[in-house]
Amino acid sequence: LKVVYDFVTRAKFKKAFEALQKLLQLKTPELTEAPLAAAGIEDKDSAEELFLFVVSKYADQLEEQEKFQEVFEVIEQGLELFPEHPELLNETGVRLQRL
Repeated sequence: LKVVYDFVTRAKFKKAFEALQKLLQLKTPELTEAPLAAAGIEDKDSAEELFLFVVSKYADQLEEQEKFQEVFEVIEQGLELFPEHPELLNETGVRLQRL
């Protein structure tokens, strides 16, 4: 998990997204407590919060680069891990409205 935070502090959101996505995919669909603790994540909610932050920041970077298709692909990948998550659905709406 330290690697993810390191990428975030250096604004390397693509790498943070990929690293966190791999970590979370190992834990889905239930995101069990024991493996998360072993990975340095205290609870499911903190992992989810970090992931949502990284998705948002990575989408911002892609939007600045006018890579709009990739913005929605990132959000879609987030929805695969957290289906029907209200913040990710809202993120989709916000991005669509900006277009």
